[in-house]
This record gives sequence, structure tokens and C-alpha cells, in this order.
Amino acid sequence: MFLSEDPLPLINHWESFDEFLLTWDVLYKMSQELSRPAFGKAILSCEIPEHFDLSSQQAELKDPTEFKRQACFLLSFFDSLSDYFDYEVEMMERGYPVWRNAA
Repeated sequence: MFLSEDPLPLINHWESFDEFLLTWDVLYKMSQELSRPAFGKAILSCEIPEHFDLSSQQAELKDPTEFKRQACFLLSFFDSLSDYFDYEVEMMERGYPVWRNAA
């Protein structure tokens, strides 16, 4: 496992930051505009309220299967952040730079 996989413990299912933001923007907007019980109900039912303005790309989240898939992607991403930050701290303690050049 050590040599066969990317060493970063950050779980990322998106091809780009823009793809991540499509889901993040919708869920963030829902969390800000809905009451806590209404937000919880929407998440558990995998439904976006009809009155939300969505871009054509975000409209794909109206499909409950895609909504659930993207919400699970977001959950696994946030769940992995703790391990990722532990990894970054260990690398800094060993003298490696925090930011790596992707080029």
C-alpha cells in the first residue's frame, strides 16, 4: 500500500476544483437558507427544494441518486481532512515544504 498509492490521505472524487464547488455551493446555500430541521430533511431525503436557483450543471443534483453520490463524496472528503492535516504536520516536522509544485 505504501508504494502503490498516492501518499496523500485526502479523499478526492472530483476531477477539478470547479466540480467540487458545484456540489459545495448547493449544499452551502441550502445550509444557509433553510432551517436546521429543513436542511436535515432535505439531506436525508436527497432532495433540493424547488425554489432554489441552480445552474444547469448544478441541476444534475436534482436527481436523488446523483445528490446522494455527491453528498457522500463531500462527506468522505471532509472526513479525510483530519488525516490529511496530520500528514501535513508530520511532513513539516520532517522539514518537507507544505506546498508542493504540481508541475
